[in-house]
Amino acid sequence: MTRFSVIVPVYNGEAYLSECLDSVVSQAFQDYEIVVVDDGSTDNTASICRLYSSRDARIRVVSQSNQGLLIARRIGLLESKGDYVLFVDSDDCIRVDTLQVCSDAIDEHGFDIVVFGMIRGVSRSCIGGIALGQIKASACGIDRFRCGVLRGKTNSLCGKAIRRSIIDISVSYEDYRGMMHGEDLLQLLPIADCAKKCGYIAEGLYLYRVNDQSSTACYKDSQLDDLETLFPRLIEYGQKWGHLIDAQVGIFVQYVTLAKILYLSKNNRKKRADSLGKMSESLVNQRFNGNTEALSALRIDNRLLIGAILRKRDSLCFVIVRVVKWVKQIRRLRR
Repeated sequence: MTRFSVIVPVYNGEAYLSECLDSVVSQAFQDYEIVVVDDGSTDNTASICRLYSSRDARIRVVSQSNQGLLIARRIGLLESKGDYVLFVDSDDCIRVDTLQVCSDAIDEHGFDIVVFGMIRGVSRSCIGGIALGQIKASACGIDRFRCGVLRGKTNSLCGKAIRRSIIDISVSYEDYRGMMHGEDLLQLLPIADCAKKCGYIAEGLYLYRVNDQSSTACYKDSQLDDLETLFPRLIEYGQKWGHLIDAQVGIFVQYVTLAKILYLSKNNRKKRADSLGKMSESLVNQRFNGNTEALSALRIDNRLLIGAILRKRDSLCFVIVRVVKWVKQIRRLRR
């Protein structure tokens, strides 16, 4: 059986798909397949997919009508045959040694999940030219991993090699079709529930492109509906794992994330204030806003932002989000 299946869902990705696929077909490790799911693209994506599949027998292309990222990933899983699965978004890349490093970690430790670093920005110098055999994985207790998932610290499907047998591939996610915010976390919860051994590689093996036009980078009120769909599952697993407070922290983090998207999006003030009002009502409906233990676990800026959301303080939310972004930019420039 093939060791890895690399699943690449793509919708109108002609701008970056070639760079993404180049980074995968250039892997030093050879025992893998690539499953590209063309989710009803209307640009030149289909032609690019055909070109790459004609050049490399390891690439299989699945074409379907547009059904959204969640369903595209589920289709990719159904089509996959590898022992382990990696998800790579079509505008991102992986380093040339990603599969080799993951394979070595699996051989040495028998991990069900290998979590590896994700770094901002995509460049040729980052993708290639890596010295192999020098990167080691460390064990990460499954309890710690689950806490990280609940709190939103490691809730992306990307940046992980996941044993295929612990994924709920046979479960239908049709009821979640169209979900745009939190769909990664929704799928990761049952995976974390089944995992026994987890490893961590600090090295940045996944290169993600900051895309201001992505479906999750632009605020929509429907994202609140997505969160309210997600939260019962978050609470369910938090209770099952004995980490209810961590699940509640994770819910606060989701509102913080959504507020940042709202206040970094280009909306007029009235529309922004209307959306803030809906967000505040949604947060109040969670019924644990006075949970001081969960609130105290947040960073001070996030606690302030939660308070501003609850009070519908539009100007204060704007200032907090913009100042935090400015501080992060300054720190990034100083590195």
